[in-house]
Amino acid sequence: MKLTDNITAIKNIKDAFNSRGLTIYLGAGVSVASGLPTWEQLVLLLYFRTLKDDISRVYPNYLLAISEWLLKNTKEPLDILVRKVKKYSWNEDEFLKLIHESLYSGFFAHGIWYRPEVGQNVSLAAIINYLCSNSKPLNVGLKSVITYNYDNLLEMGLQSKGIIDDYQVISRTDTIMDTNKIPIYHVHGFIPYEGKGSSMNEMIFSEEQYNNVFQDAYFWGNMVQMQNPTSNTGLMIGISLNDRNIRRILDSIRKSPISTRNYLLLQRATFEILTKPDEETRWIHEQALKYKLKFAGSGVKVEEKEFDQIVNILEQIRQFESETFNRIYEDMGIEVLWYDKHEEVADFIKALT
Repeated sequence: MKLTDNITAIKNIKDAFNSRGLTIYLGAGVSVASGLPTWEQLVLLLYFRTLKDDISRVYPNYLLAISEWLLKNTKEPLDILVRKVKKYSWNEDEFLKLIHESLYSGFFAHGIWYRPEVGQNVSLAAIINYLCSNSKPLNVGLKSVITYNYDNLLEMGLQSKGIIDDYQVISRTDTIMDTNKIPIYHVHGFIPYEGKGSSMNEMIFSEEQYNNVFQDAYFWGNMVQMQNPTSNTGLMIGISLNDRNIRRILDSIRKSPISTRNYLLLQRATFEILTKPDEETRWIHEQALKYKLKFAGSGVKVEEKEFDQIVNILEQIRQFESETFNRIYEDMGIEVLWYDKHEEVADFIKALT
């Protein structure tokens, strides 16, 4: 089933769009397609900058590859790495500059900064060309945009389309909201490619900052996230719900008596059983032998029965995951719209206008 086959969801979202009742939520998946790092990679890129040797001359593709390797192999929580980086002798301006250079590291070469090409990002281009371009403040289209990304790729795309004046970036506590414009809320902070963004106190980056936000019910970002899902139809794009703050907000909304309608575009995970049978069953067999030495009730089955039992257990896991996955999201007040290929997202967005 393709995304565009979700007729009921398309109708509901389209009705919300036409009545200026649609809020879109943008996560890291929207920016990663343009070459920006995930939050986990960003933390490691910052960490690399604290090393003794200057690695700023290393090609960013190598740094991102190394960061992927570390994410698979390091056992230290990333929140601890964030604390290490912040303990380094950076003042606020230096640290914000460091985040900027790490966030946009893929667009700096030979001493020159290159502007990201937003048009090459299929999903982001569709958001701009269809949802944003067809929105008219106080009339039709988007009621608001809530983004969890630090970058301003969306704003750069709006500027290139000549419609940036219809929108207002809100990322600071001292911003005076213009009710004649469509707000773009950067609820976790704002580090634009050019120009001034959030202060360090306004960035939600570390575990400590997450905890502070959690305890402050009147933090503007929390209030925005609580109000919009309960008053507008929501469409979440590029979000995996790994963010603890997003999950906390959704849990709070779920416990309220207010009826909500929120949709999440999510790529269907492939749960493949034993992609390398010999290698994988051998690994499981060897691990089982190690545990056998520790437990009195252990044993070893004949090879054929052992393999069949492993496959049977993994197949039961796959079935359980498939049956319960949607229920978890439903409990959070979200209807999941599944897709296989990212190209489907652009077609789905186009069908909404």
